[in-house]
Amino acid sequence: FVARWKGTAFKSMIFHQDPVAVIPHTYFDRYMKRERIDQLCNPVWAYLRSVSRKMNATVTSGFWLRDRLHKHGIHNPVAVPFGIDKGFFTPEKASTKKKHELLERCGRNKDDTLLLVVSRFHPEKRLDVLFDAVGILQKERPTACIVYGAGNLPSRAQKTADQNPHIVLAGYTKDREELATIYASADVMIHGSAAETYGLGVAEAICAGLPVAAPSVGGAADLVQGNAGSLYEPGSAKGCADAVRTILNRPTQETERGLAAAAERIQTVDGHFDNLFAYYQENA
Repeated sequence: FVARWKGTAFKSMIFHQDPVAVIPHTYFDRYMKRERIDQLCNPVWAYLRSVSRKMNATVTSGFWLRDRLHKHGIHNPVAVPFGIDKGFFTPEKASTKKKHELLERCGRNKDDTLLLVVSRFHPEKRLDVLFDAVGILQKERPTACIVYGAGNLPSRAQKTADQNPHIVLAGYTKDREELATIYASADVMIHGSAAETYGLGVAEAICAGLPVAAPSVGGAADLVQGNAGSLYEPGSAKGCADAVRTILNRPTQETERGLAAAAERIQTVDGHFDNLFAYYQENA
């Protein structure tokens, strides 16, 4: 997408998806290193470089992607992080009643661990990895996983969920108030994508006071810093389970301080657009 600022000659390429990370990395990084995949996809990078040279800047919403584009020679990558409704997603919406309802729905008791997945159903989200991680954790402690989202669930993930009575696919909810309450009431959010540019759901979870286990690559890694959660190697179910274990074993006060610091760094929606327009104004 090409943006022209107020009719001036300043043009920017809006780069909100990395096509190499979304498909080749997701399908092949279990067989070879991501750097090697990037080398094999050099024709794609060459095309993107040629397009970017016609622009004044390449604007993206994540610092990780800015650095990645710079590494591959994309012209003048600039990060302007997205924002969320921080006044809506808050820890104050935590509800013990809601948590108990969700645990009961998953066939678990009120004192068991509740994991949350909020995701579009797509291979890049690696839901099979998340469900395998739930299975690993269930061997150690009573654990439930409630999943909100829609799409075509990959067959392996669907099979794993079907065989695990404590993983519940709750479907898509349009009720933002309910979702905000669920974020604030769960124990840990587990996240699988290593390719998204920002991670709106992760940002919402952090602002709602929910620690996140997320891959160490991708938009979520920009957000899950310090004790706001724990990072793991993309595609590793064991790593994801280890990250959840790290979060659950961390002192509550450390987690709360880490989440507060991470939430402070997250922009509001207005803040995002203020920064974007300020960048255009200063550089046009």
